[in-house]
Amino acid sequence: MESFIAIDFDARIVAELSQIAGCLETHAHGGRFEPPENYHLTLLYLNELEETEAAIERLDRIYLDSFELRLNRLGFFANADDHVLWVDVKRELTELRGLQQAIDQAMAGLYAPYDQAPFCPHITLAYGDAFDKEWEQMASACPVPASSFTVTSFHLYEVMRTPAGRRFRKRKTFLLDRGRSHGE
Repeated sequence: MESFIAIDFDARIVAELSQIAGCLETHAHGGRFEPPENYHLTLLYLNELEETEAAIERLDRIYLDSFELRLNRLGFFANADDHVLWVDVKRELTELRGLQQAIDQAMAGLYAPYDQAPFCPHITLAYGDAFDKEWEQMASACPVPASSFTVTSFHLYEVMRTPAGRRFRKRKTFLLDRGRSHGE
């Protein structure tokens, strides 16, 4: 099954991302905007994962402290399939990269790497060819609030193909700070 590991967001951050996407839609000439329930920050794309139970066992051994991230700015890049309009994050990026590396190491040998691109943390809001000409204008019209959020967990997701497009189903949630109080 097509799978990935990611961080999701609380209702407040999803609402702010939805407001940004709504603003972008009013300035965009086309594009496919992600529904709010699809917002996430991918830590590792697994492509086709055959050994789900083995993956869960390995991921369940990751013990790290929770950390803070903050929405930062809009960005744009082209990948092999499409053009992507996204929001990146900042703040405790060392901790975020540590989590991503721990997941990557835990999953070694269980999946075939999809690509060798370096980890570039972002939240995809939309896909579309027109963005390469419009994204700077859209970025200036649609500011990103500097909203902070605490990362306390990560999730193993399964990609579901539906008539409305791709939707993501959580297979398992992995808590950070297990067995410790947040004050330690």
